[in-house]
Amino acid sequence: PLLVPPDVAVGGGDDGGGRDAEGEGASPAELFTDGMWKRTLPLWVAWVGNGAGYYGVVLFLSRFFAAGGDDDAEFTCNFAYQTIFITACAELLGITAPVLLLDRLGRRHTQGWSYALGAASSLLLVAGFGSPWTTVIGTLARCSFLSASSTVWVMTCELYPTRIRATGNSFGAAVAKLAAFATPFFVQSSLDNATVGLLLALVGFAAAAASFAVPETTGSRLEEGRRGRARTASLGIA
Repeated sequence: PLLVPPDVAVGGGDDGGGRDAEGEGASPAELFTDGMWKRTLPLWVAWVGNGAGYYGVVLFLSRFFAAGGDDDAEFTCNFAYQTIFITACAELLGITAPVLLLDRLGRRHTQGWSYALGAASSLLLVAGFGSPWTTVIGTLARCSFLSASSTVWVMTCELYPTRIRATGNSFGAAVAKLAAFATPFFVQSSLDNATVGLLLALVGFAAAAASFAVPETTGSRLEEGRRGRARTASLGIA
């Protein structure tokens, strides 16, 4: 588990107004200084997996579970709601898995392998295995992407020092929102299922690779802001 020095409060060093204890405001440019870009860029790729991967799979599954249309009700939405409910239950597993695995496998492995499993499941969805297997694979895909998405929130907070932690987390979440905004334009489009599945798989595998490109933070200390830049040494920031 993470170790926090006894004299450091949670979120220590911040006066609640976006400034550290020394009165020096944090700048978004600091996400790319002192070697921090080596963390910021891979994290942003992982956040793209958060937005495009998770929401993409949720939208993609609706293409498989749409029931036959009604000629007399052109604008009626018909879906296999029982199947959709089953795949939605994967969210419970997707939230529970990181809780059980983060301190056992580590942050990188939990996040990276979850993204990779979600990507592989996206490819299997378009393999044409039939309805029962589509439900199983869809459940696995949704669970995997949610597990990875939950982990990236934890990992981002632990990879940034206190001074820019909120800034880094906010920009990462913004990247995820932009990716999620773009997702319906290719998932709910005229593209065939094979192409959409391939695109989601590419997103997942890219996010998986990015997850392994950052340092492992399991057992690291959360650093206190007022100690200045020297505090980043414990996490190996140049």
